[in-house]
Amino acid sequence: MKLSLLHRFKLIFVVLGWSTSTAAVTLLMIFNGQLLPKGLGGFVVSPNPLLLGAFYLGCFAICVLATVIIGDLSEAIISFFVSYFGAAIITAVVLALPNLLGIFPYSDALQHAAVIFTFDAFFPFVFLVNFAGSITGVYLAERQL
Repeated sequence: MKLSLLHRFKLIFVVLGWSTSTAAVTLLMIFNGQLLPKGLGGFVVSPNPLLLGAFYLGCFAICVLATVIIGDLSEAIISFFVSYFGAAIITAVVLALPNLLGIFPYSDALQHAAVIFTFDAFFPFVFLVNFAGSITGVYLAERQL
């Protein structure tokens, strides 16, 4: 009985873990100063390209693991977009949290910066790396890793 309940909610738990893990890795890089936006152009500046490569590799590995667990192509693609959007929301909320709690004195300043940081951190490179990781994970699942 309990196994059927876990099997029924497996996709929801995988998507929640996928989006939380991606947001956690992204926030780690932002808070360490390795994933800072360069103006409003959508590109990031990293003082250490090795750490930026490790970030992209971590995002790729998270996506591969999640889609291997899911195993189905259609569910994996839909889950990719849901987890990507969920990770962006989690990241924006955490970055704007001092403003949302009323700790920061200037209203809406952190919310605007959080949206810019989140968009620059997640688009376009993380989107492409995560999508490639999802396709790789589905391929590995189909080959019965």
